[in-house]
Amino acid sequence: MVRLLFPLVAVLALATYSFADNAKDLEKLQGTWIVESVEADGERIPAEFLKDATMTFEKSKLTMAFGPRKIPPS
Repeated sequence: MVRLLFPLVAVLALATYSFADNAKDLEKLQGTWIVESVEADGERIPAEFLKDATMTFEKSKLTMAFGPRKIPPS
C-alpha cells in the first residue's frame, strides 16, 4: 500500500501543479500543505498512510515529505 501511496501523491501534486498556469495561481500554492486525504480508484487511502504527509511548494519546485522521508523537488 505504501508503494502505491508515493506515486499516487506525486500524480496528485502534479495535477495540482498543472492548474497553476499563471504566476498568480502559483503564488497561491506557495508554502507547506498538509495532506489530509487521498483517493485512488474511488477508494480513500487509510489515514495511517498519510500521517505526517506534506507537500511544500517553493516557487516552481515541489517537495513531498512523509515524516522524515522526502521526495526531492521536482
